[in-house]
Formats: sequence, structure tokens, C-alpha cells
Amino acid sequence: MTLPLSIPLRRESEHGGLDWMSGETNGFILVVLLLVGGIWLAWLAWRRRRFSAATLGRLFKASDRPRLQVVHSARLTPKHSVHEVQWQGRSFLLACAEQDISLIAEAQVTVASSTAEPT
Repeated sequence: MTLPLSIPLRRESEHGGLDWMSGETNGFILVVLLLVGGIWLAWLAWRRRRFSAATLGRLFKASDRPRLQVVHSARLTPKHSVHEVQWQGRSFLLACAEQDISLIAEAQVTVASSTAEPT
């Protein structure tokens, strides 16, 4: 004797045992897929970090990049300072505040004497 299908019961398949698409099986498959996916994403992140740290250092040697040189810095208050910076043959006087950086002056640096000429 079988009960009517309108009664909400967990039913066994005709083979005996639980149906392979039951909630318990789906939950197990979901957990396994999430675990495998998490391990795969962690491996990709580790591989990308290793690639960027090792390869980018070789691709962009220090001599190939333009150098930024801080010539002089002066702190005016705990949150305000002035900096003289040289970059790509130019000298910049920068004023720095808590949330602001302003260009005060810009000059061309001469190679012979390494002094700045205002423009």
C-alpha cells in the first residue's frame, strides 16, 4: 500500500535507497564544488602573485624607469609640508596638506650644474 503523493513525505526511489537528486545529495555536491572552486581560485591568486613579483621585476629594471628624487622636504605643521622633487629633468616644488597636493613652482634642471632654472 502506498500513500498518496499529496502527503509531504521523503520518498525512496524504486531502486531502494535515496534518489541521487535528493536534497542531501545536492548539498554534498554543492559543498564539494565550492571546496574545489575555492582551492582553484586560491591557486590562481598564488600563481598571479608569484608571476607579478618575479616577472615584473625582470621586465621593468630600475634603470629603465625614470627616477623620482626628493631633493628636500620641510614639515610646516604636523599635517602640512613642502617638498622639492626632481623627475625627468624637471624640478617641482610641492605643497602637501592632509587631503591636497599643490604645485607651487616648476623649473627645468640643468645637467651641468644640477640647479633649477624657473620657467
